[in-house]
Amino acid sequence: MGTDWKKWFGKGKDGQKKDWFSILFPLMLICAVIILVMTNTNRNIPDTAESESSRQEVGSQDQDVYARMLEEKLTDAFSRMAGVGEVRVYVTLTGSGEETVLKDAGRTAEDVREEDSGAVRSSERREEEETTVTDTQGNPYVVSSTYPKVQGILIVAEGADSAVVREQLLKAASTLLGLSYQEIQVATYQS
Repeated sequence: MGTDWKKWFGKGKDGQKKDWFSILFPLMLICAVIILVMTNTNRNIPDTAESESSRQEVGSQDQDVYARMLEEKLTDAFSRMAGVGEVRVYVTLTGSGEETVLKDAGRTAEDVREEDSGAVRSSERREEEETTVTDTQGNPYVVSSTYPKVQGILIVAEGADSAVVREQLLKAASTLLGLSYQEIQVATYQS
């Protein structure tokens, strides 16, 4: 079942030698169109997940909820420490948190059609806009959230007049929130 290449590339039926250009040109044209289509399609694929998501600021209401949650948890923790009585904690936040929502990246596609014999050339370009991915209730799908940074904290506690209790409160707040001692204020509670 071997192919006789000499016969195929040799002389035609009429005895004339075949022209290599008439054989290779259509093959080269097909390869060029395939390469063109492949490079245009790959160019529109996003390189990073960042292009598929978008950042939105967390609202001030969410910030208040976050601050209150921190205050409650810290109050509970500090009130359980030895030598500490009644405690009030006040947290100050800086900046705003962000939520990263999942987005379908917009894509651009281009279709090119060329014909050899009739010199027909057509080109079509389609663009799709970026859309937010939502759940069944229509809420955007949140990929990640960052909370606002804690700027400072005030701890008002019974027993804070003792140097030992004051030091325990400073260390605990520093450890829990990653704050320096300058960002933490401890005061004595008065009823």
